[in-house]
Order: sequence, then structure tokens, then C-alpha cells
Amino acid sequence: ISDATGVFEVMIFSETLARARGLLEAGNALLLTCDADVKDEQIRLLGQIITPLDATLAEKLTEFSVYIDAPAPIKKIHDLLKMEGKGNVRVSVFAHMNDGQVAEIALQGRWNLPPHAISTIRSTAGVIKIAER
Repeated sequence: ISDATGVFEVMIFSETLARARGLLEAGNALLLTCDADVKDEQIRLLGQIITPLDATLAEKLTEFSVYIDAPAPIKKIHDLLKMEGKGNVRVSVFAHMNDGQVAEIALQGRWNLPPHAISTIRSTAGVIKIAER
């Protein structure tokens, strides 16, 4: 595996590899839970659990903000949230007004926002940016 700091070798037993085979493609962001052993100044990693990073981060998401510059995305965001259903995430929409002010609309309840829903919102015309916490 590799990241911004270098390339690392991880030993993965066949059972773990079989469970994660569909995730192991170049460019996929993954979270590896490993056991580490230091021997002769070498770090040896043994992969125990492999999960998609997006899904892991989505489980930790508690607040989601959408910044829009037009009213058009509101309907699409509403329909998407309704389809995904209730969950654990507070959602706020920040609408940029013509006079330079920003109106904050805190949606009632908490919503389910899996990675594909976040991606859909991010790519919606009229959405300036999103913020996840």
C-alpha cells in the first residue's frame, strides 16, 4: 500500500483478503486496521480489517453543511434526504443571498448521509461547497 509518506508492505491472510478483495483496486481509499511488530528496526504490518475509508468516515459524521448560491438545489437535497431517511447527522443549508448576506437554514431532525448521497449533493448544480464534521 502507499500514501503520501511512502510505500508500505502489509501482510494479509487469505481470509481477510477474500473478504476485502472487491475493495483492493488502485486509487481506492481504504482504512486498514493492522497489528504492528518491530523487529530489527523493521516495522511489519499484519492487516486484520480492511474497510472503505468513505464508509468509515460517514459513520463518524455528525454535522453536514451545504452552501448554495441558487434555490434550485434545495428541492434535490430535500428529495435525497427524504429518500435516505432519518439518521444521526444534523444538516444545515447556507444560502447566499443577492445582497451578500447568508441565510442559515437548520433542517429539523437528523438524517442519514451515506457516501453516495454526499457525492450527489456535492455534484449538484448550485452547490458551492459542503462541510462535514
